Amino acid sequence: MPACVTGMHRSGTSMVAHLLHLSGVYLGDPQDLFTATSHNQDGHWEHTRFIQLNDDILDELGAGWDCPSPAHTEWRDLFSVPRVRLKADALLREFKGRGLDPVS
Repeated sequence: MPACVTGMHRSGTSMVAHLLHLSGVYLGDPQDLFTATSHNQDGHWEHTRFIQLNDDILDELGAGWDCPSPAHTEWRDLFSVPRVRLKADALLREFKGRGLDPVS
């Protein structure tokens, strides 16, 4: 069961991702998850390579987390950018066939 949690900073995405994890949803291997920081001592529960993929997409658009892309952006064109496409395909393959994992 794939799940995607999106939102802005400090909007509750870490809490939702953590709850999904506790419910058995596979978010990635533990070493791939963004750990706790001084701003979020319970952990962010975000997959670090999805964060990097997001940054790559924003970079291709000439944007950043704090600087959105223009409203007229052709998002479909990103699928033809090899750097983005290859990274996304490889990352998604790691999640293929994953169901709910037992929580320890």
